[in-house]
Amino acid sequence: MGGALIVALAIALGANYLSGAIHAIWNWSAGPERPAPYALLQLHGISAVALQVLAGALIVAHILPAWSARRHIASGLALAIPLAVLVATGLGLYYAGNESLRAVCLWSHTAVGLVLPLPLIIHILWRKG
Repeated sequence: MGGALIVALAIALGANYLSGAIHAIWNWSAGPERPAPYALLQLHGISAVALQVLAGALIVAHILPAWSARRHIASGLALAIPLAVLVATGLGLYYAGNESLRAVCLWSHTAVGLVLPLPLIIHILWRKG
């Protein structure tokens, strides 16, 4: 996988993770009377779009060749599945017409997003091992 793709993924993923985590922690700690700055959600959304574009390149350059070679399938799936859940729940946050469904999307998006570094680190370490 090319170095430029890795750098772009690292930047987009870092911006996405930090903006989402800071937004969630801010809202939990400050409460509804002092909501997190809207700029955090803007950065989160923009970096999410970048990540989805980069995911297309990642599929071609990394995932399909590794799948064909049967390399690191377990750790790859352990990373790909939560990413797919984040995309689906992110869409749910925007387009769910039902407030109960939107609440489920919010909590699951936040929980999965906050723990995403774990399968990512495992996948990277497994590759290096």
